[in-house]
Amino acid sequence: PNVPMLPEALWDGWAIGAPDAPVTLEVYEDLQCPFCRRWTFQVEPQLLSTYVADGTVRLVYRPLAFLGEESRWAAVVADLAAEQNRFWAFHSIAFANQLGENIGTYSLDRLLEMARLAGLDMDAVMSGLVLDAARAARDFLGSAASDRVRRSTTSSVTAWIEAARSMWRCVSNSDSGFRAGAELHGD
Repeated sequence: PNVPMLPEALWDGWAIGAPDAPVTLEVYEDLQCPFCRRWTFQVEPQLLSTYVADGTVRLVYRPLAFLGEESRWAAVVADLAAEQNRFWAFHSIAFANQLGENIGTYSLDRLLEMARLAGLDMDAVMSGLVLDAARAARDFLGSAASDRVRRSTTSSVTAWIEAARSMWRCVSNSDSGFRAGAELHGD
């Protein structure tokens, strides 16, 4: 499966879409999460081709790393990809190669190959994976994810939508398929 790739001119680190779009959608995902993968291949393509492409929505990815060590290392490489403005290419490749949770999908060798395929500067990736710096990033991303999960998410895919001074939280998660609900927060 492939996520449609919008022009790189719309990529902005963790975000994709016009900076002045009237709607910002924040999506929290763990790269190992099977429901997040389903969102990425079933919902995200429609959002990208319909709403991001026409300038209505700016999609912002927020990493969660709650499924274990591989999630945290994948989030570190995703962060390095965002620094190089190659996150969206890495995101697509990472989800396309997801094999399951904590079974080697995001081993260092596989993450490096995904980074290479996404067009990352591998010298910068290797520098970013220097043990002390990488461990600090991994620990930060893991603890930030834990905080986000406790504070704001009730399922494995959570999306925050900000528009017209209102905040909507949409959640999707079900073994039998997607069920979505939305709650209004704000004015």
